[in-house]
Amino acid sequence: MLKYTIERVLTFIPMLIAISLLSFVISINAPGDPVERLAKSAESEGSAQEQSGASKKN
Repeated sequence: MLKYTIERVLTFIPMLIAISLLSFVISINAPGDPVERLAKSAESEGSAQEQSGASKKN
């Protein structure tokens, strides 16, 4: 039982490192910047409100 536990722990450590590196590489190579995306959506939401307000005034 001790041998099995040690084997599992020694397998878990490299697997954890590999998954961490893979997720890091994927997040770095993802297109776009999350902050820019939020800023653009807020900007387009504001312009949509301005347009709807302008049509109500006319």
